[in-house]
Amino acid sequence: MAGLVAITVSCTLVSAWAAVVIGLAAGALMVFGVFCFDRFRIDDPVGAVSVHLTNGVWRTLSIGLFSNPEGV
Repeated sequence: MAGLVAITVSCTLVSAWAAVVIGLAAGALMVFGVFCFDRFRIDDPVGAVSVHLTNGVWRTLSIGLFSNPEGV
């Protein structure tokens, strides 16, 4: 789910290798987000905030880092 949230918007702007990197980083960020929300005692029982908030921010950053203006 985290990989899909992170790559859906930028799938036409990045190459295949960058999509894999974005998806792997999104998975790691989701696990880190769940850990942080639990650590700070923020109630997120299904991990929706961890998936959508942390990977929404990562999605925005990844478009700037990995976009290919010449085309895919």
